[in-house]
Amino acid sequence: MLGAARRMNHRVHAGIVRSHDSLYTDLHAPAMPRREELEQALRVWQRAQVLCNDMESSAIFVICGLRRLRGGSVLTVVNEPGETNIDPKRVAALDLTPMFQVALAAIGQLATAQA
Repeated sequence: MLGAARRMNHRVHAGIVRSHDSLYTDLHAPAMPRREELEQALRVWQRAQVLCNDMESSAIFVICGLRRLRGGSVLTVVNEPGETNIDPKRVAALDLTPMFQVALAAIGQLATAQA
């Protein structure tokens, strides 16, 4: 996927994705009952060089691992660190076409390599 993105001249980052089921506690940590604990956890993830949080990627990688398949995750940024809300208008305005082009190109490369 990295190769496909680079060949298409797209800005790309690769690294650790933290998948968990409490994305919104991160967004609203200052308002949560265990604020200090949540804020400390966010600092730990930052020190560990986690690039982003999502709620799905780990399931993809676990299933691929169990079935001995190759998998990947193409993500887009919908908010920045410190923002407490995801702006639906900003998300709706995102052009996701490059993400799909990269994913399809990577799948094509894998299919060609395995043929």
